[in-house]
Amino acid sequence: MDLRYSQSVQGLIPAGTAANSEEGWQAKLHCQFDAGPNKTIVRRSHVGPLSVQRPFYPEGDVAHVYMLHPPGGVVGGDQLLVDVQVNANAAGLLTTPGATKFYRTDGKRACVKQRLANQGGSLEWFPQENIFFDGANVKLDTQVKTSSSSPLAFWEINCFGRRAGNLPFKRGSIVTKLSVYRDSILTLLDRFVLNDGATLTRSTGLRANTVSGLMLLSPLPAESVDAARSELSNESAFCMTCIDDMLLVRYLGDSAEHAKAGFVKIWTQQRMGLSKRKACAPRIWLT
Repeated sequence: MDLRYSQSVQGLIPAGTAANSEEGWQAKLHCQFDAGPNKTIVRRSHVGPLSVQRPFYPEGDVAHVYMLHPPGGVVGGDQLLVDVQVNANAAGLLTTPGATKFYRTDGKRACVKQRLANQGGSLEWFPQENIFFDGANVKLDTQVKTSSSSPLAFWEINCFGRRAGNLPFKRGSIVTKLSVYRDSILTLLDRFVLNDGATLTRSTGLRANTVSGLMLLSPLPAESVDAARSELSNESAFCMTCIDDMLLVRYLGDSAEHAKAGFVKIWTQQRMGLSKRKACAPRIWLT
């Protein structure tokens, strides 16, 4: 194996950790982006059914990485940890080939931890949507650490039930938490708790919608929010705001495809101001 794409997992995975147990999959993925002479070098390691493909370089120096979860879904008892680190002058864009599906459980909770650290590079985190099926019991905890001068683009799209198959979310428990630290200061804390399908209809819940999304881009000037609103001026499912130099775009509706399309428009519009690059969509999005 090319050593540029391999890294020791010492310190990330406790001794004796099994890839699979009676409780579920115990999987961990570490992905590190380092600046190379001509392009970003990716070093990765994993235990269990989490991995990444060899990076693509469709725009030269930026490493496009596709994260893989071969089982095709997450079930009760699964414990997944994704650890991403982008170092100084490196640039990484991460996405997934398809949606992440969280299936019905017999009571055990599935836990997914995502730890993203941008240490002076450029980090773009664009996974496909999460689909929470009826009866799922999930805790999704995402922590992002970045600096005020490091370009960051992030989105998360969550689908509760599956309208296409007439499979509504009626019961289960979903807890999502997003913590964003800039220069070690907690800047954004976004937490959502869904207990059974009734939460979807409440005014303090999703107001009878089934898909929610959040996108953030930082750092950007305050006027970027006006440009974003103009870009999606006819789209009532989206709203935008700025927190200091962080642009937040929210979606509330019934289509993951609609959410993603709107987020891509804003990213395309703002990427030059964000990281001095034109937008270059991952090839996997076109398949």
